[in-house]
Amino acid sequence: MAVEMTHAFIFTFILHFLLLFTSAKRYVICSGSVHYYDCSHAVVITLIPDIIRLNFSHNQFMVIQPYLLSQQGLLEELYFSFSHVVIVQNNSFRNNTQLRLLDLSGNKLKRIGSTAFSPLQNLQTLKIHDQAQSGKKIYKPKVDLSDITMVSELSIMMYHVDNFTVLNHLPLQVLTVDMGFEYEQLPVDVLSLTSLQHLKVIKFQFLDLSWPDREGGRMEKSLTLEVVVNPERIRNGTWIKFNNIRFWQLLVSGSVRNLAEFNHFLQDLSTVTGMRIVIDVSVQEMDHNQIIFDTCPPTSSHKGLNDVTLDGNTTSILYNFLHYGRKYDLEVGSLIVHGFNVHMLACDALLQFGGLVELGLLGGTIMKLTHCNCSRVMKFLKTIRINHHQLTTWQRFANFPALETLDLNNNQITLVLSCDAVPEGFEMLKNLHLAHNPLLTLQPCFPQNLHFLDLSYTELQTIPPWFAAYFPKLVVLRLEGNGLVEIAFTGMMLKELYLSNNLISKLKWPSFPHDLVSLDLSNNNLSVIPKNTLPTTLSFLNISSNKLATLGSDTLPSSITALDLSLNQLHAVDSGALPLSLLFLNISRNKIFAFDETWLGGLNYLKEFDAQGNPFDCSCTLEWFVEDFIGQGEKHINDANQHVCVFPARWAKTPIVSCTWSYMECNIWLQAMIGLVLALILIVVLGALFVYCQGPWYMRMFWYWVLFKHRRHATQPTGYLYDAFVSCGDDDEEWTIGLVKRLEEDGYTICFPDRDFMPGKAIVDNIIDGMERSYKTVFVITDNFINTDWCHYELYFAQQNVMQILEDNLILVIVGELGENSIPSQFCRLRRIVNQKTYLKFPQEKVKQEVFWRNLIAALGSTNEKLL
Repeated sequence: MAVEMTHAFIFTFILHFLLLFTSAKRYVICSGSVHYYDCSHAVVITLIPDIIRLNFSHNQFMVIQPYLLSQQGLLEELYFSFSHVVIVQNNSFRNNTQLRLLDLSGNKLKRIGSTAFSPLQNLQTLKIHDQAQSGKKIYKPKVDLSDITMVSELSIMMYHVDNFTVLNHLPLQVLTVDMGFEYEQLPVDVLSLTSLQHLKVIKFQFLDLSWPDREGGRMEKSLTLEVVVNPERIRNGTWIKFNNIRFWQLLVSGSVRNLAEFNHFLQDLSTVTGMRIVIDVSVQEMDHNQIIFDTCPPTSSHKGLNDVTLDGNTTSILYNFLHYGRKYDLEVGSLIVHGFNVHMLACDALLQFGGLVELGLLGGTIMKLTHCNCSRVMKFLKTIRINHHQLTTWQRFANFPALETLDLNNNQITLVLSCDAVPEGFEMLKNLHLAHNPLLTLQPCFPQNLHFLDLSYTELQTIPPWFAAYFPKLVVLRLEGNGLVEIAFTGMMLKELYLSNNLISKLKWPSFPHDLVSLDLSNNNLSVIPKNTLPTTLSFLNISSNKLATLGSDTLPSSITALDLSLNQLHAVDSGALPLSLLFLNISRNKIFAFDETWLGGLNYLKEFDAQGNPFDCSCTLEWFVEDFIGQGEKHINDANQHVCVFPARWAKTPIVSCTWSYMECNIWLQAMIGLVLALILIVVLGALFVYCQGPWYMRMFWYWVLFKHRRHATQPTGYLYDAFVSCGDDDEEWTIGLVKRLEEDGYTICFPDRDFMPGKAIVDNIIDGMERSYKTVFVITDNFINTDWCHYELYFAQQNVMQILEDNLILVIVGELGENSIPSQFCRLRRIVNQKTYLKFPQEKVKQEVFWRNLIAALGSTNEKLL
């Protein structure tokens, strides 16, 4: 194995060298974007990291190694088809865990590592079929898929697995088995894959679908079996064999060389009964042909072909099929012809199919029908479909006695001309399709027993007054894509009404039939729906793509089970506006920030919900919607990850289902309780600080000051009566009296509280009045000063007076040695003055006392210092 890998490396290096220097035309550096990087037919030199889709097809890789894709962590699709890959090493895709599609088809695989695919846990499609053999030695490597679990589409070689039951753990829906022109028998165990819907078999010469006898009859599988044939490799004679098995559908694809081989296929398959057969083969000498028919047990001498479709054929192919039908005496029930390019259809060509039930001519250039006796022969024809032609009238089909459905969509029919009476015939006609015709206007020319009428995209501007009473049995009416502005359908028996893509801006009462069940008003100009306008029998209502801003209560009938409000401008829905019977609700792409419980809380029967594209505010207002509405119940949320937040910034572009909120964040009562407790704690702390910092005292002093100033406002004195106001403590009164006498002897007028306060007047008023009438204020401060309550008042008022007059008129006289608390802490300004200003200290020595008195007298005579 080491030698083999070495050879592979050498071969790859030499090949790249030759491509680079000897074949300039093939030397292409792959390029692209992060979404798709196309490296097919290119020499790979370098790649940008994190590519999403990468195409390496048609290259010369030989060996897929781990380093090649190591930087492609976001890779979702990888194509290695037809790149001469021989070896896929283990760990080659270890960094590509997001890979959803891997195509290794069309290579020459000799070895696949046993764990090569193990990292691909998101892989959904794997293609490793169409492997070629080279050299004398035959390689049939096994593929281990036991570690991957998401693959739903698989294409493998027959020899890649020993037993198909090993694939039972995969949710396979489509399986392609490449038999390599070597095998004939398809293993029985392939039918054990219970999820399989489509089984495709390619590259076989003869396919034997014989299953062993089973008790109770043959095996029946409700899946499609597709076999791809190659005429050059198929044996002469029968090419497929069925025994004891029946599929729901057999699809035969491939190509044939000429009409003889084409008829050979038809002849062989006409013997297969009991299953639907689809032949989709190309005739190499002619246009592409497709025939679809259901085979039935032979009736009398006829072989029954219920459905025949000729796709993309010329007239000669059609007549060749008619010849084939006469030769094998086929009875055709349904004939569909695509691309019938003739201007005139001669009905005589179809006379041999007297039992025809359905006729379809889809796409072509038919302009008119010739008169013929078709109606006399085709007595069972119930459905005629002539679409995408150039017919200008529809009345020519009136004589078919069993005709129930006439589909003439996409023609050139116009009803501008008036008509006098309804054409004779059409007694059995129930369904009339005239969509995408330039009708422009309506005339009373229609059969009146219609149950279904399609007039969509017919350039109608108005509905005539006779219309409502004209169709007593009409059940379904389609009027989409016209220019209707006003509508009135009262009195009709309609069950379904389709009015999308019109210009309707107002709804009037009454506008709709009383028994209406389904109503489509999407893509109009409605800004409001008046109350009691819609019928109470409605079950389905589509009013998407309008201009609704609000939805009021009593607007929608309570009978509605499916409601589409998408692509409006809704920002609010009144409480009780949504019917409680809703099973389906689409309110996507509006302007809704959050859903209130009063809107959606009662929708207990809701099964499907879509609200994507709204600017969700993922705050606590959305908590109920996410946790209770979406998170509980059996309802399906369409594209849940597309319901993303816009606000706040921390949740922007996040799916709302991923948002979480704490209990405290969204509980208002808890927040209020916590806030109240914190407020109480704050009040207690501030109260304690207030008391500790003498707050009550300050408040009381301030209150006294305000009261006094209020009383004195009208009689404010204009001058000073005293030279000084002297304050002292009770224990210092005797010493202070001596100070007062000394000052008065020197000619100063002194206000002394015990002597000069007016009897009967409030002490506070006396203090403030005395200070305001004094030019200076003298405080005699000793250790006993703090023990006198009224001294506290005098100090406070002195401080307030200083701040009011903005002059420093205080004189401090210190007697004795002061302790730390001689000046109370609440007098912060006074403390600052003591620390910053020179004060007078009474000395104990008599020699120095005379100096003290001279300084005091000088201070009393000095001018007050301005504070500002």
